[in-house]
Amino acid sequence: MNRFAYRRLFACYLLVISTAVDALQDTSNKTSGNFISERYDVGEELFFSAQVDRFELGDVYTINTEDGIFIDLDSYLVAIDFQIEITDFLTYQGWYISEEQTFDLRRDANNKFFVKTNKVERSLTENEIQIINDLVYLSPRLINELFQIGHEFIEASLTLKLFPEQKLPVQLKKERQNRRIYNGQQRAVAKYPELWRGYEFLSPQSLDLSLNSTYIDNSKTWSSGYSLIGGREIAYHNARFFLNGNDNETLSNARLLFSKNLDISSSFKNPIVKAIEFGDVDKVSVGSSAFRSNTVGLVLTNVPTIRELNDA
Repeated sequence: MNRFAYRRLFACYLLVISTAVDALQDTSNKTSGNFISERYDVGEELFFSAQVDRFELGDVYTINTEDGIFIDLDSYLVAIDFQIEITDFLTYQGWYISEEQTFDLRRDANNKFFVKTNKVERSLTENEIQIINDLVYLSPRLINELFQIGHEFIEASLTLKLFPEQKLPVQLKKERQNRRIYNGQQRAVAKYPELWRGYEFLSPQSLDLSLNSTYIDNSKTWSSGYSLIGGREIAYHNARFFLNGNDNETLSNARLLFSKNLDISSSFKNPIVKAIEFGDVDKVSVGSSAFRSNTVGLVLTNVPTIRELNDA
């Protein structure tokens, strides 16, 4: 056998392997609607679980016809949550994804169906739409043309996977739920920057407000809170206040503190009392948390200190 015969034999071998692979792919669990329709009688109903990404959308009813698997429009619209409703017998109107993308399906005086969207406007043929027991069934190819959604029928699990070009409402909803404004271990607390202006009789009021809101998925509830801190110079003393609360307590914490560093403001060199504080002072000066224990009182110290406004 010469080398030309070997080449022919090798080409035939590759052809057989390619045909076998194609046959295995055609008989895999992931099949087209037409392939599934060959396994069932015409008129037989099938129920598929619609999925997009990893989200379950609900059951979609289908029926086997001579033109392949057709999808029940009513159950399909419910599953994908499009704002399209029945406005009259065999008439559907509304919008999908966004209000600019309108949809209108109706039957004219000649019993011909006509569909109009912002991208498609034409009459429909019998191999695209069928009316069975007063229910509207559309071909997957037509749905893909109207809504730009691809379909994959998985026979083994009776799953209908959707591949939309635009994100469906359920996908957009999940994105909104997963969106985080503040991502951290603790709730945000107002933080006032230190702006030293020196002591004045009356300086401008400075404020810092922090708002936070948390969605609790288990109980489907919202929890919100706030904190407010402010500071200014009054009568040549530094005045600071702090407020916070939540949806359960409008005001859960409030403090007001006046202070002055005599070591800076005094005309005497090295005064015995170098700093004074009165109002809501700390019981014990430990840490720098805005929520540490405090009480009403007076503090005198020979250590010069100007506390950060965040410690109010």
